[in-house]
Amino acid sequence: MTESGIINETISRIPSKANAQTESPRTRMNRAKLVKKIWSSPERFPRISYKMLERDASTGQRNRTTLCDRCNNEFISNVVHPAIDTDRLQSDSVPSDAEHSQALTSLEAEERDLACYEEELARLYRIVHKLETEKSALQKRIFERRSWTSAIRKFPHEIWRLIFEEACLSHSYTLDIPSTSASRRITTLPLIFSRVSSQWRGILYGYPQLWSAISVDILKPTKEADRLVQCFLQRSGTCHLKLNIGDSTGGIMDHRLEKYLGRYGCSILQRLMEALPRCQELTLGIGGNIFGSVTSLMTCHASFVSLQKLEMNVDIEQDVDWFWDLVQDATKLQHISIPPRNVWPELGTNTKIPYHQLTSIHFRNPLKSVVLHALRHYWNDSFSWDVDAGALPVLAHNLQSLYLDSSQVSHLRTLFTSITLPAITSITIEDLFGLDVGDIWEALPALSDMLERSRASLKSIALRFAGRGIPMVGLLNILRLSPEVTSLEVSLAYDDGNSGFLGNLLSELTIHDTTVSLAPKLERLCIYELVPSDNWNYVPSRVAQELVNLAESRSASARSGTYQAQVRASLAELQVSFSRTWRYETYHKDHPLAFDVDHLEERWRALQQSGMRCTVLWKRSTVEE
Repeated sequence: MTESGIINETISRIPSKANAQTESPRTRMNRAKLVKKIWSSPERFPRISYKMLERDASTGQRNRTTLCDRCNNEFISNVVHPAIDTDRLQSDSVPSDAEHSQALTSLEAEERDLACYEEELARLYRIVHKLETEKSALQKRIFERRSWTSAIRKFPHEIWRLIFEEACLSHSYTLDIPSTSASRRITTLPLIFSRVSSQWRGILYGYPQLWSAISVDILKPTKEADRLVQCFLQRSGTCHLKLNIGDSTGGIMDHRLEKYLGRYGCSILQRLMEALPRCQELTLGIGGNIFGSVTSLMTCHASFVSLQKLEMNVDIEQDVDWFWDLVQDATKLQHISIPPRNVWPELGTNTKIPYHQLTSIHFRNPLKSVVLHALRHYWNDSFSWDVDAGALPVLAHNLQSLYLDSSQVSHLRTLFTSITLPAITSITIEDLFGLDVGDIWEALPALSDMLERSRASLKSIALRFAGRGIPMVGLLNILRLSPEVTSLEVSLAYDDGNSGFLGNLLSELTIHDTTVSLAPKLERLCIYELVPSDNWNYVPSRVAQELVNLAESRSASARSGTYQAQVRASLAELQVSFSRTWRYETYHKDHPLAFDVDHLEERWRALQQSGMRCTVLWKRSTVEE
């Protein structure tokens, strides 16, 4: 069919409001011009052909869909063909010849309409896809331009390093891979930050210290964990490492190493063993039976050439020679925390721990005789097991920190009578199972005598006793002998016979303008009291006034005012806590207590606003809730 024929046919098929026979020649001519314009301008009215204008001969009805409101572009199709009744479809009836013929005619027209729909939709999809692509490209350009002009781009790299350091190093480990059975997720802060932008990535890759603290449970980890350990070891470069190697089962290996740890557990352990020469701090939670088999994984000589701090959470047998040889040769080792068995496994057997060079020791649950024998053997020139544990004095020249954490150190008086620690700066005594009152009363005077004998500049004191009754005289003597102390922590149990201890202690520590003050350099004071009472809402009246007086007398304003001669450092942290259970036994929720006297509450808030971290808390056990 020629173009003119198509146009004429199209004209005849376009419906008009008037009858075609009564239509004027001018109207018909206008219609012809319109159709010709549609036919000759496909860019303006794309895909509009005579097929779209075709109508059902029997009905003459159209479905008109506006595609563009601005140019009134429409999609026109035949839609009104009578549907077949559902009852007839579900019955056994057969269409008549006339019905069959009509159905075929309608089917042919509907299939043509369907093809037109599909063609039009495909065209529209292409247009939408193109617009979406252009939109995405535009959004990318906008994002890049905003990034280019952002004020944050002007930040010096030194500021970014401080931000990343605060964000990452505030965690104990920048890579923390817990047990696969744990609910915690893997922590990979430097890796997460490095994916934000190329600028951040460059800064983080140039800061190896952020990649050097790794904690991993090596019991059957995933392939991802192995890759993360490899990544962090590579990114840490040559800087010193802080490692925590754990085993969630407690180090009891009942299979050969490869089967027990799994493929990736062995791979991780091998990588960490090869990195031991760079390790500065090492925490071990894997048993000696694993260490006895780990030599098969080593591809190079291991050493503790950089090790300064060693913490062992499980016993490692004395016959694991390669490990104890490394400990003995660790010339930089200064701090050690070990279980009792590794202090002195059996009488007459010499451990290879270099006590003579240590500055800090944490004995966990040891016997008094074990502590004395260990200290005496490594700091004294002569030693004999035949001599009583308390008969010879122990002089430890280098020891700066002593931490006794035990339920069995019941003869502290003998221990402190037998040792002299001229370099000691920190002492922590923790007994949560309850020493007898007599033991405490005897221990504190012995501790005072030791400090006086040692002439040490003690800076940190922590006394945590679950037993009732701490002698005020003994504690005050310790403070008088420790004028350099900056941190004091006292934990005690309240009873009727000792009800005034807390108030008296606060009063003794309060600065007065006419007397020589205790602990003039005190910056941190924490007092924890176990009480039999129910939950509290207010600070107990027996300590409220003394607490405010103490805080005000040691505040920054007091230091520059009336008490300037007595106060050489302002108190930065003051915390008093009350609870029905020991904080070491259960988890707690902290509930701040208010003062039931208005003027005390106002003075307390003024101290907080001045910058002092002062709180009074009721620690409610989660068990109680």
